[in-house]
Amino acid sequence: MQFLRKTSIKGKQTLIVMLTSGVALLLACMAFASYEVTTFRTAMVQNLSTLAEIIGNNSSAALDFADPKTAKETLSALRAEPNIVAGCIYTAKGEVFAVYVRSGNEAAFLPPALQADSYYFSKDALHLFRPVVHNGEYLGTVYVVSDLNALYSRLNKYALIAVGVFFASGLVAFLVSSQLQRLISGPILSLVKTARAVTVEKNYSVRAVKQSDDELGVLIDAFNEMLKQIQERDADLQKSHVELEKRVTERTEEVVNSLSLIRATLESTTDGILVTDERGQVTSFNEKFIEMWRIPRETVNLGNEQRMLEAAVPQLKDPAQFLSKVNELNTEPEKESFDLLEFKDGRVFERYSKTQRIEEKCVGRVWSFRDITERRQAEIELAYERDLLRSLLDNSPDQIYFKDAQSRFVKSSNAQANQFGLKNAEEVVGKTDFDFFDEEHARPAFEDEQEIIRTGHPLVGRVEKEVWKDGRVSWALTNKMPIRNKDGKIIGTLGISKDITAIKKMEMALIYERDLLKALLDNIPDTIYFKDLQSRFVRMSNSKTERSFEVSLARHFASHPAGGVEKLPAHLRSLERFAEYLIGKTDFDLVSEKKAREFYEEEQEVIRTGVPLISKVSQTTIQDGEERWFIVSRIPWRDKDGEIVGTFGVSKDITAMKLTEAQLQQVHKRLLDTSRQAGMAEVATSVLHNVGNVLNSVNVSFTLVSNQVRKSKVANLSKVVTLLNEHAADLGAFLMSDPKGKQLPNYLSQLAEHLVSEQNTVLKELNLLHKNIEHIKDIVVMQQGYAKISGVIETVKITDLIEDALRLNLGALQRHGVEVLREFEDMPPMDVEKHKILQILVNLVRNAKYACNESLRTDKRMTLRVSRSNNQVKISIIDNGIGIPAENLTRIFNHGFTTRKDGHGFGLHSAVLAAMELGGSLRAQSDGIDKGATFTLELPYKPHKDSHNQHES
Repeated sequence: MQFLRKTSIKGKQTLIVMLTSGVALLLACMAFASYEVTTFRTAMVQNLSTLAEIIGNNSSAALDFADPKTAKETLSALRAEPNIVAGCIYTAKGEVFAVYVRSGNEAAFLPPALQADSYYFSKDALHLFRPVVHNGEYLGTVYVVSDLNALYSRLNKYALIAVGVFFASGLVAFLVSSQLQRLISGPILSLVKTARAVTVEKNYSVRAVKQSDDELGVLIDAFNEMLKQIQERDADLQKSHVELEKRVTERTEEVVNSLSLIRATLESTTDGILVTDERGQVTSFNEKFIEMWRIPRETVNLGNEQRMLEAAVPQLKDPAQFLSKVNELNTEPEKESFDLLEFKDGRVFERYSKTQRIEEKCVGRVWSFRDITERRQAEIELAYERDLLRSLLDNSPDQIYFKDAQSRFVKSSNAQANQFGLKNAEEVVGKTDFDFFDEEHARPAFEDEQEIIRTGHPLVGRVEKEVWKDGRVSWALTNKMPIRNKDGKIIGTLGISKDITAIKKMEMALIYERDLLKALLDNIPDTIYFKDLQSRFVRMSNSKTERSFEVSLARHFASHPAGGVEKLPAHLRSLERFAEYLIGKTDFDLVSEKKAREFYEEEQEVIRTGVPLISKVSQTTIQDGEERWFIVSRIPWRDKDGEIVGTFGVSKDITAMKLTEAQLQQVHKRLLDTSRQAGMAEVATSVLHNVGNVLNSVNVSFTLVSNQVRKSKVANLSKVVTLLNEHAADLGAFLMSDPKGKQLPNYLSQLAEHLVSEQNTVLKELNLLHKNIEHIKDIVVMQQGYAKISGVIETVKITDLIEDALRLNLGALQRHGVEVLREFEDMPPMDVEKHKILQILVNLVRNAKYACNESLRTDKRMTLRVSRSNNQVKISIIDNGIGIPAENLTRIFNHGFTTRKDGHGFGLHSAVLAAMELGGSLRAQSDGIDKGATFTLELPYKPHKDSHNQHES
């Protein structure tokens, strides 16, 4: 500003006018530009919002029917808007559904994360999100980006206009000011000329010429008056010498007054003052001193320091320290002192002592006592509050922080430092949010704090999404308030943030589960409903609403046959009204008293016991007499503490399933009969094989006996008898002298031995014949026993059934040379359908026998294993035969499937059906060709009650 000092007043006036005009014009242009930007941005948001709503309305059908192609075609209409950079449609789940990008911007556009209904301006674009809602249902979100070229073009035009107006106005202002400034500079220049004349010529009689009656005229009058006074003062100078002595006298009086003023000042101060001379005698004091020290006035008036100490010392907590300091100062008069005095009654004084000097000579000492009891108490309270604050900052789990007017941290809690990953709170001082957070969070946080500083309005309960520099995202519940100094001026902000990331995640999870529940209730064909403890509806699925609506309409028309649609009650006129009507109603409002009572009692039983009712099959007759079947489950509804607050149920219409099930049962019965006949044919075939084998043995025994009898020597016995009859008269002589008679005893002996041997042979064969006949009898009896009516439960041992199956196949096993191994676990008798299990076992044993025979192995082996686990009885039949190819394992139990040339494919199929009827299963396992196979029959373990108890004992 040095050059302005040398500039003429004319130049300064012109410069002031030009600067004033320029600043006014600049402010006006900036105001108009700011208003235009604000207006234009508002218009842009409105236009873009309207465009987004049109896009959303046109895309609702595409979103509803998941037709991204139609949605993309709708977005392509944005080409008509040259300022639209890109657009995007999101589904309700936040997924990108369709995208439009202006030509040339494909590579640079990336759909952002879905946001709520909002908009914001970036550096060069306007971003807007608008939800798509149809009939009250949220379908998705439309996102549109528009560039700001139109705004920048408009601002450029305004800038050119402003520059032109600025220079034109400046030129006009310069011309006008050049002419008008003479009204001010003329009189001033005239006054300057007069002042120079007085200064140079020392002529005080010269007067300036007055040209106007304004401030300059007043200034000239004052200047002339000043010259007049100077002229008169010269005349009065001599006169002043005369009056000087008088004025000295008056000055003395003023000194006295000053001393009086000093005394008054001493008495008016809040400090106690005591003045002593170099000998320690009291020379002065004020009333406050007496009041503070509570020393009798007569003692003070004596002026004896020792007497005053004797009155003061008993009041102090530490008299020795007090007297020590007094003695020290008395011995060192040049020394100054400051300390604190604590009284027994709790008062605290500041004591200050300073040497009194006159012309550098020590003439005494001034003692000043100030009562700081209240201040000391305030300091203690302040220290206590400071400790509380420190304790809060050190231990609070919330992030607490203080910032200055530039949003820099000046103090913070340890929790805040820990969140920033710093060692202590001191490291946070001087930093800002930009040092820790991404611009996405740091910028809005800074702007919020500056707004608080500007307006003084606190920010309360703000849920903030915090994006960190490393990409982490956290959530905080933030409160921010202004910090004011003692004058009420805002000097910064105070913030408290609570980390609610876990709560936010839980909230998102709850929203997700709520959306899942809504999707389920809106779309599931089964009826789902929730009821309170009084069995009143609180929520239900759409299918439940529709079904109840149909039932209620049917009941209404049945009870009001003459009524038309126009006479329907309000809640029956639309599905939406009926859905509202249902809330708070019970089954008594919807179905018959009998059915409602049944439903109510079932629900109250579930509430009372907490035991759910699962998959109950219920039959209902509707208005037109049609029978409908439902499978119903009623489950207790519990709150977060596990307390039952109601019930919820699921009901599925299984009428079509029931009809199909009835048809399947008929087909299954026919198929089962066929399979059972085929299985019994297998058993019968096995029986015939065994009977045939036994009959072969019977035939062999019969042939041997017949040949033995035919060749018997019994006929020769008749010849002996005839010979003896012929010699009956001389039998003795015949036996003794006749050559034939002599040979007859030896012959009879040999014949007897032969007949005995022949008898033994015949008896042996007859015994074999008897055993074979008994075997045939046993097989027939066994077959008759297993040919009884199915469904009869008998108590048998599983191992006995296996032995029966082996006996039915014994002949074939022996004929084919199959070794049978038994691995039986001991278990008590069971209650089973004997004939079905035997049918399965006979088929499996025969199947294993055929597999071993077809393998052409010499060590043909079949292992039968019985075990029990997890309430299941497992019967495994393991062979080392030809095995089962992997491709046949999945169809080996199919009806009609067989790999034998003479097989019919009924045996294994009937076996698996019988296993299913018994509540069990039949599985096949094989590692491949020539690796053998294992068939495992699993049955429910149902021991006979008495046998089970005995076995357990």
